[in-house]
Amino acid sequence: MAKTFGTAGVRGVFNRTQTPEQVYRLAETIAFATGRGKYGIGWDCRKASALLAKTVASAVSAVGSDVHAFGLVPTPVVAFGTKSRACLAGFSVTASHNPAEFSGVKVFNGEGM
Repeated sequence: MAKTFGTAGVRGVFNRTQTPEQVYRLAETIAFATGRGKYGIGWDCRKASALLAKTVASAVSAVGSDVHAFGLVPTPVVAFGTKSRACLAGFSVTASHNPAEFSGVKVFNGEGM
């Protein structure tokens, strides 16, 4: 199954159709295009999510920005926290309702949308 890019992010089977390198490049590109500042990151309880959250944090840091880690939280907390903490954007590392082997990253703008 191929990875998909939906309206809010990307999902795929971890380490098959979605690799840490791809997630790094996605986060790096978003942080570079959005500009230097603060970015929020939260993740779900899937096995790969904490690793991918660290990957996102590394990419954001590599372009000279700061990371606010919300931790293991539901996706809406990342949306709310991105806005309330004045982040430029937020990343929720989750594959939502997909099967356990999937991973994903949802992206929120500074308004939590």
